[in-house]
Amino acid sequence: MEKIVLLIDDDKDEHEIFQTELFRYDPNIKFLSAYNGREGFELLLKEPVHYVFLDINMPEMNGIDALKLIKKEPALKHIPVIIYSTSDGRAYKKMVLSLGAVHYFTKPNTIEGMRKLFENVFTTY
Repeated sequence: MEKIVLLIDDDKDEHEIFQTELFRYDPNIKFLSAYNGREGFELLLKEPVHYVFLDINMPEMNGIDALKLIKKEPALKHIPVIIYSTSDGRAYKKMVLSLGAVHYFTKPNTIEGMRKLFENVFTTY
């Protein structure tokens, strides 16, 4: 089964790094990008997606508000949302899990860390 992954993050460099490492992990994964929560939510309404990686701090619509919208939408609430942020996990983890995120990851700063993140997500969800 083809995996379709959406990264919602306002950092363009993060998209390049994420996509490069995602394709190294599995070249058959389809990658989609959105640069704020509103854009990501609108894309989810149009495109089938299997996994959402969601940053917290973004302009226009932050990740918390986007998560709330995704989990309120019946057609989207089944999609695993993984919070993927540089923000301190202790401050947000409990809240985002209570809102329906399946996991909170602090963005890894190594290629090996990125690979472990993908392995964890794709074997668990």
